[in-house]
Amino acid sequence: MHFRSLVDVLALCNYCILANVLDYNTYQFLTSKGEKATPHHLHLRSRYNYNALSPVKRRYFVYIQGLAINFLKWLNSQYEIKLTLDPDPGNTLGELVLQFLSDQGYTILNYKRKAEKQGIRGISNCKAADVQRQLQLLFVDNANLPGTFSSLDC
Repeated sequence: MHFRSLVDVLALCNYCILANVLDYNTYQFLTSKGEKATPHHLHLRSRYNYNALSPVKRRYFVYIQGLAINFLKWLNSQYEIKLTLDPDPGNTLGELVLQFLSDQGYTILNYKRKAEKQGIRGISNCKAADVQRQLQLLFVDNANLPGTFSSLDC
């Protein structure tokens, strides 16, 4: 397998894993889609991750996330990575996969922070802190994805 092909596969898997973070409805509320969030909505989001995703779509996101993670685990069990620039024998495909996913998460959050600093309006009810929270929910207490997005200084 060539590195370029691996990057393509990782990018597709990362999109599946990050689908919830990237979806518009994750930052909206059923009763007020596209409108400013009420304090009650914000409380429900903080406490229960309340949003406008339908139960069917939420199950779909969990399903494709699981498929992507299982595929990456299988890939890690079937292939050994050899980096010519960094011949450290401790480098594994699993470490590369996690680093690539983390880098994409950081990039998404960094982009959102820079857009806010420049006054670029994005979707309503979606601030950098909201994106960071979704990333935290993905990584915290998930044995499949060790790591954290709790103290990012991008």
